[in-house]
Amino acid sequence: NFSFTPYVMSENLSFLLVLSAIHFFYRTFKYKDYLSNILTGLFLGLSYLTKVVNILLVPIVLIVSAITLYSEPQRKKEFTKKALVLLVFFLVSLPVLLSNSSKFESVSAIFLGHYDDEISRVTTISLAGNYEEESSRVTTISTLTFIYWFFAYFGYVLIGSGAILLIYFIKFLRNENSQIKWILLFTGLFLLGVASYHASVSGLVKYFFHGRAIGRYISPLITLSALFGGIELFRNRIKATSKQKIILISLVSLFAIFIIPLNITDLFPANNIALAYWGAFGRLISQNIILTSFFSILLATVFISIINLKSKTVWASLFLFFILTSLISFSMTIYNAQIQWKDSEYRKVGLWFNDKEGDILIIDKETRETITNKKLRIIHTIFWLKNDVYFEGDPSKFDYVLTKEELDLPLLKQFNDLRIYSENKRINED
Repeated sequence: NFSFTPYVMSENLSFLLVLSAIHFFYRTFKYKDYLSNILTGLFLGLSYLTKVVNILLVPIVLIVSAITLYSEPQRKKEFTKKALVLLVFFLVSLPVLLSNSSKFESVSAIFLGHYDDEISRVTTISLAGNYEEESSRVTTISTLTFIYWFFAYFGYVLIGSGAILLIYFIKFLRNENSQIKWILLFTGLFLLGVASYHASVSGLVKYFFHGRAIGRYISPLITLSALFGGIELFRNRIKATSKQKIILISLVSLFAIFIIPLNITDLFPANNIALAYWGAFGRLISQNIILTSFFSILLATVFISIINLKSKTVWASLFLFFILTSLISFSMTIYNAQIQWKDSEYRKVGLWFNDKEGDILIIDKETRETITNKKLRIIHTIFWLKNDVYFEGDPSKFDYVLTKEELDLPLLKQFNDLRIYSENKRINED
């Protein structure tokens, strides 16, 4: 997506590494050389080091290798090469695994880190789940919730890829007989499954569609749909009849409607760059279900209406769509930076302390919770705050006192309601 660049996130590098791992894994079957196997293991390891969830590529490698080697005449030789992939992956990942082994006891936690908690704490599978559980302590996974999220994320990819590209991607998988078909198929299923599971055990446990949409978890699938769907678009253009168009519009509308409940938690950057325009529209109409449903059907109709046009015309239309939606998400990013970051008093405090030395005492509850609570504004301050911070003690014993209260101490600086005091004569003289 064109708008991902404003954010420094692990996905920026992860996308490239995952695509490289998939590319070289396919080369292992096409060229059957040792170099491709070594490079596959290398990029698998680098993908894992960049983002832990990328470890899902390992079972994909194992499954596709097992399917292919079953009918391979030189099975023993090719098995040795695939073992080389796992060996290189293990060697590249070794630094993180050694570090995790000193923090965690279980083997799964050593490989998965803190993600292991999401798996280990779920002990029960039920049809509807337990809606009385707190979001951070879900022990029962609802099959209804998982199924909903699977279809919702599929709809997310469908709309995020402009519908046509995912349709062509599915056509590519149907027509392709090489190993790339299995690689892409299992990659897609694993991405959808992992993202759906994560949503099913997190978020607000109020409805069967509880959870929080994190589209960046499945954004690689949008990239793969655009890449291989685009290849199929140039190779074998679809010529849909009026009846087929109506069926496609109905299906796209149905999956688009699955996205509507996601707007309860807002489809905004940085987690949902691809559908930020949808989130903006939902906020504009106060998340009106009728208007959003109409918007879903209208969007599906626009997408499918161009499916019979020439390849270049389809690409030009999709490119225009991506440019417009990316401009919307980019504008939302700028707006968020201005309101939530630039004008934030907590950011100003963090910047002010950036070149200061000395310890800080935070003495009132409101300021302490605002700065230290991850759900509020911790990032606004700690990006620059490098001082030692304390929450208890005699104010006269500290270099700085940060509070919203009025104290009988020399006032050093004030940012809106935030006050910085200091009894340190050296600091006051400076």
